[in-house]
Amino acid sequence: MEKINYYIDQVDRELKKVSILNTLDEKAKIPKLKTYITLGLGVIISIFIFFNIFGDLLSTLVAFIYPAYASFKAIESADKNDDTQVIRYKIIYFIIIYKKLILIINKNFFYSFICYY
Repeated sequence: MEKINYYIDQVDRELKKVSILNTLDEKAKIPKLKTYITLGLGVIISIFIFFNIFGDLLSTLVAFIYPAYASFKAIESADKNDDTQVIRYKIIYFIIIYKKLILIINKNFFYSFICYY
């Protein structure tokens, strides 16, 4: 139990950097509410993706929304290291999406022909 509390404290320290969650915590007056909500949503999304309940939609949203948020934060900051990290992620994400798109197009193209043996 002590190890679980240690990790919850670490997550809580990281979530203190997000101002929206801090206002939620202050208004609710429940300690570490933002941590439990965040962990709960993470578990629910993980279960949905694992059992393929809206899995494709959820994984695409997670893969798109967080980088969009990180991009805006990187643009607003003066540090150049986070800019290069966001650009690297976007390039890798583009390559993966492009490969997936090409495979879908090829599959639909070749299945449209009737093949006789």
